[in-house]
Amino acid sequence: MLTITFANQKGGTTKTTTCVNLATALAMRGLKVLVIDMDSQATTSMILGPVSDEDTNTVYSVLINEIPLKNVIRKTRFENLFIAPSNILLASAEIELVPKVGREFMLKLSMSDLDNQFDFVLIDTAPSLGLLTINSLTASDYIIIPISCDILSFVGVKQLINTVNIVRKKLNPSLEILGVLLTRYDLRVRLSKEVERKTKEIFGDLLFPHYISENVKLREAPLQGKVIYEYAPNSRGARNYLEFANDFLKRVKRLTKNTKSN
Repeated sequence: MLTITFANQKGGTTKTTTCVNLATALAMRGLKVLVIDMDSQATTSMILGPVSDEDTNTVYSVLINEIPLKNVIRKTRFENLFIAPSNILLASAEIELVPKVGREFMLKLSMSDLDNQFDFVLIDTAPSLGLLTINSLTASDYIIIPISCDILSFVGVKQLINTVNIVRKKLNPSLEILGVLLTRYDLRVRLSKEVERKTKEIFGDLLFPHYISENVKLREAPLQGKVIYEYAPNSRGARNYLEFANDFLKRVKRLTKNTKSN
């Protein structure tokens, strides 16, 4: 079981869109996937399964009331895809976690009884570097960083890398960056090519070979509570995320093979 966090403290990087569409693509291939929604906006939860603001059987209860994660996991409408949902209650968790002993490890400890029942655990985070994101990174094997091709693309990236290094040094020595994904890429706009050039300069081979194009269908799908393969299966966005799923699996296979050989 591999656990991967999607993180970028800048909003609008299609982090949630990437998490839910990768999760669905992997589930469509027969892989068993759990998505953990660590964002109080709960967009992931709204897309993959309805959850109300009054629902207490959520990630909030896992972190604050210390119930096992397995107790809040639900099936989604997709075969092989499960979710540990969140709602607005999670917004107060940042403050409520502060006095807890081992506050950075609450999510990791709650996952200890999953017993490798999933192939992948994907964690969606809020656009911040608070305790919820720290919990996510502490519980993860890898992080994926989506970067949108806009004028503020690299806002916060340096701080995110510093945070990853601190987590690696003090909380989770095995945490690694799996890759960087360019999103909202527009071939007609010079800025997209400039962002790609700078990303390669900073991250080198960590940049995934395929990018996610600017695509109106990708923006519309979450508003309808759907993943892209339901809303517009023949769209460029759907093709892009299937390509990204291929890139993801190839990289995971290579890295896990190298780990075993070492």
